[in-house]
Amino acid sequence: MTAGQDGSGRTTVAVIGTGVGAPIARNLLHVGFDVRVWNRTRQKAEVLDDSGVHVASSPAPDTEFLITMPTDGAYSASLNEAEA
Repeated sequence: MTAGQDGSGRTTVAVIGTGVGAPIARNLLHVGFDVRVWNRTRQKAEVLDDSGVHVASSPAPDTEFLITMPTDGAYSASLNEAEA
């Protein structure tokens, strides 16, 4: 793995959308990635906080890799607008 953004030496991955993305985030954490999650309903993302996943305050956290799991077109469009 490459040196992570946080200086830990672990690769940093963000998972956007914690419905389908929650198991992905947990698996990435389990194999050694530094994982950040964001969900438009923050409480749904905070469920993962106890497992060691970091809950991000924005849909575009500073990471090396970004995985998006939007549930619909409007959600996907809102993520694109957040990047602009």
